[in-house]
Amino acid sequence: DSVGLNARDLATGTRGLVTVAALPSISATILPRVIGRFREESPGVSVVLREVVAQRVLAMVKSEEADFGVGSFPDAETDILTTPLFTDRMRVVFAPGSPLEKQRAISLKQLTGLPMILMDRQSSVRALVNRAFESMGHFPVPAYEVTYMSTAVGMVKANLGISFLPSSALEVEELRGVRSRILNHPGLTRRIVVARSAARSLSPAAASFIRTLTA
Repeated sequence: DSVGLNARDLATGTRGLVTVAALPSISATILPRVIGRFREESPGVSVVLREVVAQRVLAMVKSEEADFGVGSFPDAETDILTTPLFTDRMRVVFAPGSPLEKQRAISLKQLTGLPMILMDRQSSVRALVNRAFESMGHFPVPAYEVTYMSTAVGMVKANLGISFLPSSALEVEELRGVRSRILNHPGLTRRIVVARSAARSLSPAAASFIRTLTA
């Protein structure tokens, strides 16, 4: 009887385990609220959240280390199915008192001579920033290179330079005490999607989580 009940709960998605690989900016801001909502709907399902850079998100989905991923993947892959969630816009982040604070919007050309704190080369933010600068004939050389956004913010607070972060990350607690502005450049947006393997069917629990996420 117990085995039968467990099988039924797994089949209906009321019990089980969901593993999500997601960008750190999404993991720290949007996903906690989604997980809270999902827990109300499916209290018997456990959620494992892996915060990794964009390339690692896809690798975990392909290797089935994660049921699905949430991130930005500009290069389409035939073995990956994506569902769009929202568009994220990049902002420049700087310390209070910077001359940039007097401006409402900023162009990339205004930033070329400033020390830059850039994200890891495997991050979607770094790829986006590199492409944007290269489109105007400039290759950004970082004064500092970091892996985590919280580290970049700490270095901005120490007045070591400017950084580039997505709008979705601006509600993180660590960002209090810094300033940010929208960047006037059409290429500085990223599309956040759910990515899953085309060769694998989702478990009922994972499919239920995605429904809560897209809602």
